[in-house]
Amino acid sequence: MNFRLVIFSGLLTAMVGAVLGIAAAEICNYKSNQIAYSIQEKQLDPIYIVVGAAMGAIVGAGQETVRELKQIYEEDMENDLENASYQ
Repeated sequence: MNFRLVIFSGLLTAMVGAVLGIAAAEICNYKSNQIAYSIQEKQLDPIYIVVGAAMGAIVGAGQETVRELKQIYEEDMENDLENASYQ
C-alpha cells in the first residue's frame, strides 16, 4: 500500500474540509448577527475549521485506503486465477 498517497489524500481533503468549515462558520456567524441585530466584528469560531479539517482528513485517508486495498485485492484475484489449475 502506498502510504504517501494515503497521507497526501488525507491532507488534500483536510484542506477542503477546512474551507467547508470556514464556510459553515461564516454562515452561522451571519445568521446569529442577523438575529441579534448587532454590528460586531466578525469572529469565526475555530472549532468549525478544526472539525472540518479533521473530518476531511479522515474521509480522504479512508477513501484512499479503500481504493488501495481494492487494487491489491484485484491483483491477488488475478494472480489466483492465473495460477489455478483447470481440471
